[in-house]
Amino acid sequence: MQTDGYIYMVLNADKTAAKVGFTTNPYSRLAQLQSANDRPLSMEFSVPASKDVEAELHRLFDYSRVRLEWFSDIEAIEQAFCALEQEHADRQIARDFYGSTARVELSPADVRWLLGVGA
Repeated sequence: MQTDGYIYMVLNADKTAAKVGFTTNPYSRLAQLQSANDRPLSMEFSVPASKDVEAELHRLFDYSRVRLEWFSDIEAIEQAFCALEQEHADRQIARDFYGSTARVELSPADVRWLLGVGA
């Protein structure tokens, strides 16, 4: 399991599909994706997390899979990323308060809990 990275959401130009992926550098990844796309893409979210979290999101949003890692239920994916982003921020504040230097990272179990989804 790769842990030092980010899960991200990239939105296509007409806002009909979102890519949910994992990378170690979100903006380099956006540039790679953009070079293969003739219309603008936008990085909507990037949250520190493991590749396992990416896999969990793919599993949860499989019902709206368009192709490979692209999904059509933009609203649900945005809500998921907002919840993940908020949880990460809350944990970062707690970590800083207690003086820890550990990396704050979310797990697949956190995703299920935040989204109210069973195992």
